[in-house]
Amino acid sequence: MELLKKKVSELIPYVNNSRTHSEEQITQIASSIKEFGFTNPILIEQDNTIIAGHGRLLASKKLGLDEVPCIVISGLTKTQIKALIIADNQLALNAGWDLEKLSVEIEGLQEDSFDIKLLGFDDKFIDDLLYDEKQGLTDDDAVPEVKENPKSKLGDIFILGNHKIVCENSFNEDLVGSFISNIENKLTFTDPPYELTTKGGGILKEANSMKQIEVNNVSKFEPSQLKLYSKTNIYFHNKPLIKKYIELAENNNKSFDLCFYKKENVAPNYGGHMMTDVEYISIIGDQCPNKGLDKNLYSKLYVGKKDNDNKLSYSKPVELCEKYIKLYANKYVLDLFLGSGSTLIACEKLNKICYGFEHNPQFVDVIILRWQQYTGKEAIHEQSGKTYNSI
Repeated sequence: MELLKKKVSELIPYVNNSRTHSEEQITQIASSIKEFGFTNPILIEQDNTIIAGHGRLLASKKLGLDEVPCIVISGLTKTQIKALIIADNQLALNAGWDLEKLSVEIEGLQEDSFDIKLLGFDDKFIDDLLYDEKQGLTDDDAVPEVKENPKSKLGDIFILGNHKIVCENSFNEDLVGSFISNIENKLTFTDPPYELTTKGGGILKEANSMKQIEVNNVSKFEPSQLKLYSKTNIYFHNKPLIKKYIELAENNNKSFDLCFYKKENVAPNYGGHMMTDVEYISIIGDQCPNKGLDKNLYSKLYVGKKDNDNKLSYSKPVELCEKYIKLYANKYVLDLFLGSGSTLIACEKLNKICYGFEHNPQFVDVIILRWQQYTGKEAIHEQSGKTYNSI
């Protein structure tokens, strides 16, 4: 065998080549050559007829290459060459994948911000491989009732399978820093208090979310209190806080982008003004999402069902949480305001690990019960080693 450079114009496709190459695959091969170089020479006969590498030749033409590396094959009969042309393609197809190891490797590439589309897999395969979503025992968005007398108390830490939650105020920077010190956290995904008014009447006045605003005294919120713990920090908020989240990004010298959650089936507004059917999602920090996912995930607009109005205010749809976890998370997700625990359920579905804070013991009980009902497993109180149910 002899390795040499050949002009693309000199190479002759095998007249009866039965292997087909779609335009999409040729583009993939071309992208691979651009990224890695020409690592797989074209196999040719003495007269420059191609034995193996027709796709690489087409990709080379697409890239406008003048010369390509070739290996000249000699010593084979015409019959052997015909067989090799077929075998070179088919033998590779007979190999399989260790999906667990493949998943680990591709997740590692994602964490290094590598474009996994260059690997050649289609979007559905990658989505199924990396996000083999678990099916829960309850509906994803089912939220238990709030207990009047919760078991949880401030300072409690609970282990929920792979997840860990703390019943504490997440504005305690030392506590949060200690809590996440042993994990490589790429994403904070959370729903802090909004800036809302409880004045008015009608449908909105009766909503549980408005009652919670009054009870918890969170009608005003200052985003400047927030610390950016992750490469990418995602916050839900309403319109009055847009400017303040932009200022939060600027004060931390971080990039800013704004996305939108459009709610379906929102109650009509009777006051003659625009409906409050949109929430805003600020992304502060690294704006580069994981690559190679379903193209629809990259839209800045999420259109979905209205979040559930329950006794602990609104609860985000799990599907919405999944979208941003797929786009920006590695193994871990930090939620500083867990609320009803939708982020944790999304992490459970996607085989991610949620580390979360919730300062209200009633809400902590809701999160635990929601997870237990969803998984059929029991949460453990870290300090005592007891199960939640036995406390």
